[in-house]
Amino acid sequence: MPSTALLIVEHYFIAFEEKVARCRDSNTFCPHELMDAYSRFARLRDRYIEEQSNLEPSEKRELCRTFENDTYTQGMMRLRIIADHSVTSSNENITLRIPNREPIVISAETSAMQVFQASTVYIPTVQSFCEATQHIEIDHIE
Repeated sequence: MPSTALLIVEHYFIAFEEKVARCRDSNTFCPHELMDAYSRFARLRDRYIEEQSNLEPSEKRELCRTFENDTYTQGMMRLRIIADHSVTSSNENITLRIPNREPIVISAETSAMQVFQASTVYIPTVQSFCEATQHIEIDHIE
């Protein structure tokens, strides 16, 4: 039987999963929908952190792999900074890992309009090249 804390985290996961499905299955691209998907992922991670002390040890162990010790999740949080037009004190570059391609390094100062204007975007990299990137292809971010 899952703990109450896990059920709460699951509620946020379902909201994130539903938004991703809508983005993926939509016939028209809506930038605000994609940015909302990234924000929902952030809320999911925040809820995990909030509920962490109430999770069963086995639940915490599994979720810890995704929300604490995963470079993909850490990168998603940094990419969300762009979606939310936030500024961080570190302004670290963001590395996107896309299947069958070299990693793409973008600046944390990249505008949301550049990153979220379409499902396939041309993102200026720190090496000053533009890379065509599909959000649905982003497999790993660090």
